[in-house]
Amino acid sequence: MATERRKYSLLNSQQLEEHLEIFTLDWEQKLANLGWSSDGSDLPSDIGWKEQHHQLRHWLEIYLRPYQEQDRQKLTGAVLNGFYDEFHHVSEEQDTYALFEWIAGWLIEAVTLYALFKPFLSPAQKLEYASPLRECVDIFQGQDPTLFEPEVYQMVNTLCEAYLKPD
Repeated sequence: MATERRKYSLLNSQQLEEHLEIFTLDWEQKLANLGWSSDGSDLPSDIGWKEQHHQLRHWLEIYLRPYQEQDRQKLTGAVLNGFYDEFHHVSEEQDTYALFEWIAGWLIEAVTLYALFKPFLSPAQKLEYASPLRECVDIFQGQDPTLFEPEVYQMVNTLCEAYLKPD
């Protein structure tokens, strides 16, 4: 990606789809460059978390700068929508342990993604995406912590405390 990009006019729906496809590919490449998988299975340790979060936030700011505010909201919202759609398939999981493990992983990814995209979301989008996360976290925290790996349980709680505070 070139460091200097032109400012885009408000995108029509076809252009938005094209830009979303490119944005998604560039996002996945950036995650791969940091050693993360796009499915979130390789999230950094607490030590590397803040530095990588800062790098990703900086990359997003530069990447999204040429877009109009509404288009930034649409692009980041579309990525979040796709991610949230994954959660609707969770009921297909039968094994309780596997279900809780999947939910914990999804929460880590969701809170991470929400925290990174939050500055680019509208106030309505912030509420739309944070509310189900907070509900899911409440359910998660109401479970027996021994259902989860201790590091996973701690990471979910740490991320949620840091990034799901209301504005």
